[in-house]
Amino acid sequence: NNYVVSPKAITYSITAGAITYGASHTAGAVTYDSLETGDLVSATAQIDSVVLSTANKIKAGTYAQSLNGTHSGTDVANYTITLATANNYVVSPKAITYSITAGAITYGASHTAGAVTYDSLETGDLVSATAQIDSVVLSTANKIKAGTYAQSLNGTHSGTDVANYTITLATANTYVVSPK
Repeated sequence: NNYVVSPKAITYSITAGAITYGASHTAGAVTYDSLETGDLVSATAQIDSVVLSTANKIKAGTYAQSLNGTHSGTDVANYTITLATANNYVVSPKAITYSITAGAITYGASHTAGAVTYDSLETGDLVSATAQIDSVVLSTANKIKAGTYAQSLNGTHSGTDVANYTITLATANTYVVSPK
């Protein structure tokens, strides 16, 4: 008669992962439950269905994780390994600010609101907005009257990569129309 040693049933899990958009990403670690001390069994995880931004960064969102290949190691044949938990990988939007540049003209000249600029936007990402001059008062000649005007966002931020950011105002500079 033969003496049979059956493989031990164990489970593995993939730890949760989390980054802020723009940071480098690495899938969660594979951990084993009830692996015998000293045994060599390992595997790597992968982030599934990764979607990249224009800047070639993993987009903000929640991703599933799974085993990247198979379990390996000197002692892998001693185990039957099943999945217990594959935690998600979460990419949170990056917090950035925007500003509206100051504007200045002399009465009678055409007027355009200041430019919207972003602080800490990932290189290559497409996010944009336009500003507006608030509470414009026109002269009889239909020209913006001399004075100092506030500026604000005209609508919302847009662009292919806008969902990867939470965007707040840093500075909205004024728009000055000087007398002619």
